[in-house]
Amino acid sequence: MKTNNPVFDAERHEQTDRDFILCDLCEQPIYREDSFYNGDMVYEINGLSVCEDCIGDYIRSLGKELS
Repeated sequence: MKTNNPVFDAERHEQTDRDFILCDLCEQPIYREDSFYNGDMVYEINGLSVCEDCIGDYIRSLGKELS
């Protein structure tokens, strides 16, 4: 529940656990969007959930497999 006090809302929201999934490659959390924060970029490829840091290396590895 939001109030008219943005500082109070931000402090209260920071104390709650954010919903996340783990990157299937590096196992770091990928946070989902909620009413206060934008979510992290997640790429769904070949049945994997891949974070923004890992996607470039993963795509390059797929290219090497095709060569």
